[in-house]
Parts: sequence; C-alpha cells; structure tokens
Amino acid sequence: QQDIQSLRVHGHGGYDRLDLELSQNDVAATLVRHGLTVSGGGLDGFGNSLETIVVTATGGNSQILMAGTAGNDVLERSGQTTALRSGDYWNYGVGFGSVVADGKGGIDRAELAGSTGDDRLGVSRDKAQLTNGEGRLVALSFENVRFAGGTGSDLVNLHGTDGNDIFTLGKHGSAANLGGTGVSMVGAERVNALGRGGTDSVTLNDTSGQETLAANTAFALFTGNGFTAFTTEMENVLATSSGGEDFAVVSGTANDDSAWMSPDETVLVHSVGRTTISSYSRVSLDAGYSGTDSVTLLGTSGVDAVSNESGSWSIINSWGARNAAQGFDSVTIDGWGGADTLIAVGTTGTDRIAATGSAIRLEFAGGQRVQIANVREVTFDGGNGADEAVFAELGGSDSLSGSGTDATAQVAGRRISARNIDLLEATARAGHSPLQSLSAVDYLFMLDGTWR
Repeated sequence: QQDIQSLRVHGHGGYDRLDLELSQNDVAATLVRHGLTVSGGGLDGFGNSLETIVVTATGGNSQILMAGTAGNDVLERSGQTTALRSGDYWNYGVGFGSVVADGKGGIDRAELAGSTGDDRLGVSRDKAQLTNGEGRLVALSFENVRFAGGTGSDLVNLHGTDGNDIFTLGKHGSAANLGGTGVSMVGAERVNALGRGGTDSVTLNDTSGQETLAANTAFALFTGNGFTAFTTEMENVLATSSGGEDFAVVSGTANDDSAWMSPDETVLVHSVGRTTISSYSRVSLDAGYSGTDSVTLLGTSGVDAVSNESGSWSIINSWGARNAAQGFDSVTIDGWGGADTLIAVGTTGTDRIAATGSAIRLEFAGGQRVQIANVREVTFDGGNGADEAVFAELGGSDSLSGSGTDATAQVAGRRISARNIDLLEATARAGHSPLQSLSAVDYLFMLDGTWR
C-alpha cells in the first residue's frame, strides 16, 4: 500500500519471505541476514526472522546496503537485481540506483554481470565497483570477484597492492591476484592494470590474430582484435603469441640492460625486473640510449640474414620472423649454423673489422662493439672514413684476395669481405702458407708470415 508509513514484520518458524515494493523516492534500505530496515520518503520499516527478503525500488535516488555474514556469502548482480545469499538466507535488492554490499567475514564471492551498455568495473583488494546505465554497485570485502561483460564496450581497472600482485590479461579472459583477492573476467574490451608497490608480474595472452605490444619499464600497451590492455608499474612482463603476425616494441632503461633475442623468445633484463616476449613474429628492442647495454641475437639452423643500419641490428630467420636491436653498446650475433649472411655498413668515422679464424669482431667509431660467430658469409662496407680490415691467423687452406678498395678472406669455410677500406693487415699462422692474390689495390696493406 502506498500510504503505509510504518512497517513492522516479524517472521516465525518455517521459511518466511517478505516482498516489499517502495513507491517513495529517496529511500534507504539496509538488508542483513534475516532482517531489514527501511527509512526515508515518509516510510519507516523494520523486519526480522525472515529467510528471504525482496525489496524493490521504483523511483528516485533510492539506495540499499546489503550486509553479509561471518560465513561464506555470495553476491550476484544482473541487470537491476542484486542478490546476497548464504546457506540460510536470500536477500534481494531490485531497481536501486546505488547498492553497497559488504561481505563481512568468511570467503565471499561476487558474481557481476555486465549490461547491454558500457560497463565500468574497478577492483582493488577490498573493493569492487561496477557502474553502468543500471546504476552503481560497490562490493566491499569480497575475496573473489568474477565479471562477465555485456554487449557494450566494457572497461575494467585493476588496482594492485603494496605486495607482489599477479595479472593475466587477454581477450579470451583475464585474471588477477590482488593481495589475496582473486579476480577473473571475460568479455571486457579494455583492461587497465596498475601494479603499485611490490614486485608485480603481468602475462599478456594474444589470440590467433594480429596483436601489437609497446612496453618499457613504466608501462605496457597491448592491442589487437577488439581488445586493449594497459599496464603500469609492472616489474615483470611476459607477452605470449599463439599465432598471427604479432609485433612488439620494447625499450630498456637508463641503467645497464642486457637482452637475449632468439627466434622464439626475447628477454630483456633491466634494473627492476625483466620483459619476455614469446613467439612474436617481429620484435624491436631499443636499449634506451643510456647505460652500458648488451644484446645477443641468435639465428636458426636454417638460412638467416643479418644487417645493420645506424647502430641498429636486425636478423631475419629462415621462416621470416624478424628481431631488431637498437642502441646497444655490445652486440653478439650467433648465426647458429646454416648458410647465414651478414652485411654491415660502417659510419663516417674510422671503423674496423677483425677476424681471427672463425671469430669476427666489428668496432665502430661510435663505440659499438659486435662479436660474430657461426655466420657463413660476412660483408663489411666501411663507407666513409679511414676504415681498417684485419685478418689474423690464416691457415694453409685459407686465402686472401683483393683489388681496388676491397679485400676478401676465405677462412675455415667462411667468406669475409671488407669493402671501401683504407688499411688491410693480414697474418699467416705459424707454419702455414695461405694463398694471397692482391692486385691493383687502393689501400695500404701489410702481410705478415709466409704466403703463397
């Protein structure tokens, strides 16, 4: 009845239920285990010893507080209906614009369903807040939060703790452990994760389509196939690819970084943690132009192609995947077998190629040092500047040839060519007589040892 101003309901034995429809505006209701209070809008209500309570708001800015117990409670939100239940009670709030649910003690779970519009969910260790066109729900002290997005464009914000938080983000489902609070979700188009304190870790899972990743020690942005994940303050980042032409750009720090780039995995170890990129078809790694940084690039047992440009090194492996590293002071390249090729271009300063047996070293005027191993054919073009080539310890089955500004050494089954050089130094191994055929050269050369 609309003219009721005072309501008192007392249940007795058995299974008692109260259905209360509020026509007044601006009513505040509180539901607890087996009881309720209602006030505002000219209504004062009280009830106890009730196993099921259903309160429906029909207008105004009505709000409801739903309190759990010391046991294990379950909160369910779907549309404008919120239910809080345990083993011996069910409480419902329907049509309230503002809902606050407090799990109290126990191991409580919140099951939240998105709407047909755009949903916004924020989750921290002790609080989850869902906002959409159907109102606002705040869930307090729930140890497990589950969210299923609706048909709109849904956003989830995950707030870490001062401890070690763990996040797993992806289009087909995301999860987090926030200081003991478990979060799982599906159907969210965007997920933001803030690590805060501690040593936090995030795993970014892709789909079979094409995704892109941009990451440094401050943030990571992961996009593709209708899904976006943004993370901040994560000490450890792992991005995995299960297919598609995925591309990652990773940056180092202002301190000393070290990196390892193989055909199926890139690992950057920095001052606060590490970034790992697994099975991406293209990875570009930037040292950050500060600190003393080192990187190792590995090839495959097939045919790999290595090249450089302005301090950046790239390797394209036998199945077309590409890794690139830029701005590193020390670079190690291991072709790993196969008929690999390497083409290096020098700077405008004095650059140098030095080969001893199968070990090859490049020294650039800017200070970059490159070690090369297991590459069958190496070509170094000095370009401008007073560039040098040094071939040491050539054996009897090795050979040296040259004309103009070029020189080529055949060493231990490998071909090493130097172009546009100004100085050549070559040394024969003691007791060996390699073959030399230098003619009409335009550079200074020095041969040491016995030659044929």
